Amino acid sequence: MNEALRQSLGLEGVHNARELGGYRTVDGRTVRHGVLIRTAQLSDATEADWKKLLEDYQLSLAIDLRTSVESNRHPDPKIPGVDVVALSPLGVNLPLIFSRLEKNEDMTPEELDDYRMRVVYEQLGSSKHARRVYQKIIRLLLEADGKTVLWHCTEGKDRTGIVAVLILSLLGVDRETCIQDYLLTNDYFPDEPDAEDDLDRPFAASTSNLDHRVKRAWLELALTQLEQEYGSIAEALRLTPEEIAQLQSAYLE
Repeated sequence: MNEALRQSLGLEGVHNARELGGYRTVDGRTVRHGVLIRTAQLSDATEADWKKLLEDYQLSLAIDLRTSVESNRHPDPKIPGVDVVALSPLGVNLPLIFSRLEKNEDMTPEELDDYRMRVVYEQLGSSKHARRVYQKIIRLLLEADGKTVLWHCTEGKDRTGIVAVLILSLLGVDRETCIQDYLLTNDYFPDEPDAEDDLDRPFAASTSNLDHRVKRAWLELALTQLEQEYGSIAEALRLTPEEIAQLQSAYLE
């Protein structure tokens, strides 16, 4: 079976909706199916989508990684029985940085797009604020103790992708498999984005050629930033061996 299809939740109104179940760890265990879910924004979820999430996956917690501007524009619906926690790893200075970059006439649109995304990923990997957010997310997973948790941003690719890689890494999945899960986003979006959808992208410039794809180099930049000071993801997030063992016990089989 195609890897992208194997991970898909098959939702109607939610893009890039998939789970982490089925991945093997280096010690031979397997990530439990249906308990770790990553998606794009939930504002367009259909009634059938919510029925699947609640009945089939027994969703208990949704973590919104978007900025307040994004979440106010397309708020998560309030669903009985599902707690929603807002935790944005992005700093407030990014719009200012982008406004300056967009005035750089020495770059082609493609070069500017790539550079802007590198700025995003560097921020997601290097900022103390982002690291504190990742720490809080892992704490929530520990508190959930095996219950189903979903996390999402706007498109479910950058912030959501990094969080997925962090979780898989802590569970003991090898780095290349983590990267391949991140890159599955490229199978979930068409090659050419819809121009109207692009207006809602948090990082898109009015004349941008940004599409919905991701690049290995972006993720590796963020991980390098995250690990270079501490040596490992676990140390960067200040997790004890006991906490990692608890996380693995809850979400592996």
